[in-house]
Amino acid sequence: MAEEANRPLTAEQIARLAQRPSEDEGVEMKAHYLLRKVSKTVRDYDMIAEGDHIAVAVSGGKDSLSLLDLLVRHLAKAKEKYRLSVIHVETTPSCGGCLNAEELDVLCRAYGLPFLVEQVSEEELRGGKRDEITCFGCSFQRRKALFIAADRIGCNRVAFAHHRDDAVATALMNLFRHGTLLGLEPVREMFGGALTLIRPLYHIDERRIADFNRARGIPKQQSGCPNAYTSERARMARLVREIQKDCPAAKANLLKVVEHASESESPQRTKPLAPRL
Repeated sequence: MAEEANRPLTAEQIARLAQRPSEDEGVEMKAHYLLRKVSKTVRDYDMIAEGDHIAVAVSGGKDSLSLLDLLVRHLAKAKEKYRLSVIHVETTPSCGGCLNAEELDVLCRAYGLPFLVEQVSEEELRGGKRDEITCFGCSFQRRKALFIAADRIGCNRVAFAHHRDDAVATALMNLFRHGTLLGLEPVREMFGGALTLIRPLYHIDERRIADFNRARGIPKQQSGCPNAYTSERARMARLVREIQKDCPAAKANLLKVVEHASESESPQRTKPLAPRL
């Protein structure tokens, strides 16, 4: 399907994305590599326990589509028995993605997973009074809708598709803005432990995820966000890519520094969690 990666998919093609094993040996090889990474990250950070009900946050972009497929694969092999539900937050204006809400519904039916769509209006994104939609306001409202939906359907964990590039960009943003190494946490408890955020793709490079999506024939991501290429996070991502050209180990080394700083601040921790944002 890779040659069709820039064309819209039919319902039949979308349903085939959920087929395991894939008809394409190349897809299975890439999935095997990524699943090993995910499984190790889940074990290292105790992300998933017996009986968990996990809400998978799926925007329809390349990262969340990979997360969903890899968690379905993990569930099939894991010792722990847990449940997955998919939550998609639809905004006005749309954030864009590889698959829209209707296409995600087809995909989740093929996976055999519950699928829920939460709506966030333009007025909510603007905070009721702001003249423009900011990255902070958009993120806050989308997460608010996601957390409320997850609680409503009885989930105790929410899985996000942040990868290693996201974690590094966050660390740099906080270093430059606040003079401190604060990064994304692989695991973070919220609301007194009522809800736990997990990031199973934490140690996976974005390029690996992009390769996986291309191999699966998923259409190229179309972003509807007006700040997609001009935000501070986007600028940090470009900076990291430039640094990587001369220093391939830059991302891994920066995350080590963040985790070591966290261990020094919290010696009682047995797992290397990055500090909270």
